Amino acid sequence: MTRTVAQPPTDRPEPSRFVLVLAAFAAVQAFARTVAEPVGADESAFLSLLVGGVLAAIAAVAPRPAWELGWTALLAVAAIWIVGYGPHRGAVVTVVLAAGLAVAAARAGGAELMSSPGAAAALALGFQLLLRCDLLLPPLLDLRTLVSVLALPVAAGIALSVLAGRFGAPAAWAAGVAAVVLAPGWNVTVTLAVVSLAAGAALADRGLAKPLRALAAAALAVPPLWDPALGTLFVIAALTLLVEGRASWLLTAAGVAVLVFVPPARFGRELLELWALGPVLAPAVLAAPAAGRVLVLRGAFLSLVAAMLGGGAEVLASGLALAALGTRGVAEGVASAQRAWEGALALAVTALAAYPWLREEPLAAALELFGLGSRWAALAAAVGLVVALGWGLEAGRRRGRSWRPPPALAAPLVCAALALALARAVPVSVLVPISFDPVILTGERAVWFHRFAAREIAGGIVDCNLIHGTDLPVGTRVASLRLRDAEGALVGTWELLAGLDTAEWAAARPDVAGRRGFRAPDPWLAQIAPGGMFFAQRFRSRFELGEPVTAAQVAVRRDGELPADVELVIYRVELRE
Repeated sequence: MTRTVAQPPTDRPEPSRFVLVLAAFAAVQAFARTVAEPVGADESAFLSLLVGGVLAAIAAVAPRPAWELGWTALLAVAAIWIVGYGPHRGAVVTVVLAAGLAVAAARAGGAELMSSPGAAAALALGFQLLLRCDLLLPPLLDLRTLVSVLALPVAAGIALSVLAGRFGAPAAWAAGVAAVVLAPGWNVTVTLAVVSLAAGAALADRGLAKPLRALAAAALAVPPLWDPALGTLFVIAALTLLVEGRASWLLTAAGVAVLVFVPPARFGRELLELWALGPVLAPAVLAAPAAGRVLVLRGAFLSLVAAMLGGGAEVLASGLALAALGTRGVAEGVASAQRAWEGALALAVTALAAYPWLREEPLAAALELFGLGSRWAALAAAVGLVVALGWGLEAGRRRGRSWRPPPALAAPLVCAALALALARAVPVSVLVPISFDPVILTGERAVWFHRFAAREIAGGIVDCNLIHGTDLPVGTRVASLRLRDAEGALVGTWELLAGLDTAEWAAARPDVAGRRGFRAPDPWLAQIAPGGMFFAQRFRSRFELGEPVTAAQVAVRRDGELPADVELVIYRVELRE
């Protein structure tokens, strides 16, 4: 019995003068922006490089007529010109780019793109530029940067196309999404996980030419050389695609032997991280046919073993991608709903991992944006949404009815969804919005003060960072927020601690980040630092009072015990009921 694989669209635009004109336009506007606004020159150059790279990916993916290429270029360049220098401009540009790439992928067939090595590589490259935009900071032409920006996503895209040939494009799409949102982006760990599975799938093809089989075997030798324990698990996951029955289970069980040589690390925490991908894969996994459930169980088991080895969430990539391959053959309605859910979540992850948000754990942040901060709530909501939508699509298909949004509506819908999701990252239940030009608290000016109409206050936020604070031990009190009533009586306090609530503005600079004992919380926003070599960061400290208090005054006081040269920069203060 022969299996037909969906062929990718053949009407994608060829490289043309239009693309070259866009590239020249981006270069010219970057130069003009540099002359007009020197303070934003570094950010303009960075955004122009990002725009040019993502536009090239859109040109390689979008079918004719490539409307996405035109409106994405127009909106991105307009944003660079119109919106003022800083994080807000970066947010607008990256959201427009992510939406343009997503719409191009949707119009070109979505999951079916995985069947074409070139299209899959271009799509992986486009999202790599957004997910790992830090790679576009100088130095740009060193070997490590070129490998991370170009080689890793291209290798991942080709590997996904190989998996699509064996398991079908939808299952390869699910595997790619499950892997890329972990790091996020295509780092060495995630790329090797996907390439290993592709090598195993290639070796399972008995009709494959001997040179290609030798190449696949050589690819399987790389992961153990890179990391003996984790790489061995990657190879075991790949080899389970070669054998069936008891032999495959013996191979899977051999993964436990790794723990004999490498004791479990942070077992409880890594088990919780395993649930982070539950909302992505669970709906289709639960609906997987009997033949695919074997792969699902193997993948879950190997993910558990990988989690016990410790490390970041990316160690789960091989097992979760293997489980995703087991979703081949689910009902068409459920598969369509699953792809839509995966795409939406991956798009939110992309936006949050991109400049200026730069979230270290964008998947968890994306789930929180959708109101699904709890792992169990996210799991239940994802299953319910996909099952309900899948049932409706399947029922409509059986009755000869199907509905797809017109491509003309896709762009504004995607942009609106992304804008609304990111808007939720900024508090909306603000009672006393106190927004001002940054205030710098020093030894001479140690207090910032504000009066407002008496209200009940339950909590709030402080956006700030430090100058000359790299030597402060973690936990050092740098300032205190004090709430007072109309008579001046103290009714509530909150302390800002170094390394926990705020940190040095240059926390991402290599010499600061590598300093012994230095620690910084996750950044709230980032912007291009002077010189364009790294991202300057600001931090958000949220506080909740045990019980609401009636207050009419708020003050932030720099701690008097700090060294004289340490300064606290306050960007925003908000109080909430």
